[in-house]
Amino acid sequence: MKRYLLLIVSIAVAMAMVFSFIGCGSDTAKAKEYMEKGDELTLDLETESFMITDELIALIIDYIEGRNTEPAAVTAKVEEIKDMASEMESNGEKAKEEYELILGLNGVSDYKEYASMQIEIIEMMKDDALETCYDTLDKIMASVNTGEPLDTDELMESVAAAVKMGKEATEQDNEAEEYKIENNL
Repeated sequence: MKRYLLLIVSIAVAMAMVFSFIGCGSDTAKAKEYMEKGDELTLDLETESFMITDELIALIIDYIEGRNTEPAAVTAKVEEIKDMASEMESNGEKAKEEYELILGLNGVSDYKEYASMQIEIIEMMKDDALETCYDTLDKIMASVNTGEPLDTDELMESVAAAVKMGKEATEQDNEAEEYKIENNL
């Protein structure tokens, strides 16, 4: 009897070791949890992005058309938009951290691929969109501080580049979503 009990315990320990080594689905559950958190934060980023874009465009139009040229008012609006952008950047880092957690897991290659796609989109947002936003705000402040008119051609080039980047990010986001659906993530 003791022999059978010892054999059963030995088998159970061996199975536990094997299952813990290969993950036995626990890494998949973790990957799904991290993905869902990352996706929720990424959705918030999209909303924040639209809000920042709306505020930035309104500021540009109001400034160019002379409706908002008072240095204190422009400075306040610029700071408000910078705060929004900073918050967006922070939330992007949080989303990226969730996706990076997936990269450290075993046996979840589909989740890793999806996480890599999302990290690339977040990096693009941070490196291109937010940089363009900050540059545009700096140009507006330089104009306010010097009294020189805004170089609208240069500004329009920046806006066009941001729009192009936005389209690319949307395309990549669509690809990531398709990948997620195709792989039942």
